[in-house]
Amino acid sequence: CTTSCPVYWSDGNYFGPAAIVNAHRFIFDSRDEAAPERKEAPKPEDQIDAWIHEAVQIMEKSGIPRDQIDAEAIRTIIMHESNGDPGATNNWDSNAAAGTPSIGLMQTIAPTFESFALPGHQNIYDPVDNIIAATRYSIERYGSVADVPGVSGLRSGGSYQGY
Repeated sequence: CTTSCPVYWSDGNYFGPAAIVNAHRFIFDSRDEAAPERKEAPKPEDQIDAWIHEAVQIMEKSGIPRDQIDAEAIRTIIMHESNGDPGATNNWDSNAAAGTPSIGLMQTIAPTFESFALPGHQNIYDPVDNIIAATRYSIERYGSVADVPGVSGLRSGGSYQGY
């Protein structure tokens, strides 16, 4: 009983047994397949974390093993390559001299981006799309994002090297 219950009429804070049963069903329903994701997903600390989280979810759904996707390593690459600017374009390195500047959060060149973009994620300037393509490239080339030379260099006490 809720609004049709006489107790509710006299006490607006009374929810009644129906509301409690519905809440219990919502919390403990075994058919709720998204419950583990809600429990495991930490709140993003900033916009970059939100983009990384969204990209990781998309990659996992497309079958990329989670152990090859390292969100901390992705963030390290982003901060060293573009300082978090999804519109960053590198017009001064060897790629730019060859006519294919590095673009976006993780500074991918267009041919590499196009080869590793997932269907529906083909905008090199879109931060999530850029993370997806660059991560898939890193996994194919280095085995995991954590094994990208710049990331492993930093972890071993050295300096970052572009990939």
